[in-house]
Amino acid sequence: MVSEFAANHPAIATYENMQFSARVNGATAGGLVSILYEELEKSLIAIEYALKNNLTGQLRLSQVRFLSIIMGLEGGLNYEQGGAVAKALGSTYHYIRLRTLRAIAQHDASQIASALRDVSGLADAWAHIQRRNPVPA
Repeated sequence: MVSEFAANHPAIATYENMQFSARVNGATAGGLVSILYEELEKSLIAIEYALKNNLTGQLRLSQVRFLSIIMGLEGGLNYEQGGAVAKALGSTYHYIRLRTLRAIAQHDASQIASALRDVSGLADAWAHIQRRNPVPA
């Protein structure tokens, strides 16, 4: 995923895309989820920054990035095997998505900070699970 700075600098954008692709291509299933959480956090930080600084173009780019990541996480849930955990994660992703879209519509950066805390908590929990029970490739 391309950073907000790189969006205006094609050479940097190309490098960041290559770096991201290499990380994703070499990741285990569990590692991929970690990468998606990291990228989700980055997109929320970019949304918050764009809201605070009234950067409409960057806000739209960050919103698209955010939506593609969170919907990918939500769409990747296996409700049959994951049971209650998958259902809880699905509800959490849905809540974060709606809250973020509401914050954008209301131009309220404080709601983004709350969504970011939720995503950071998910990322920390996933990292803890990965250390204890790594998901095989």
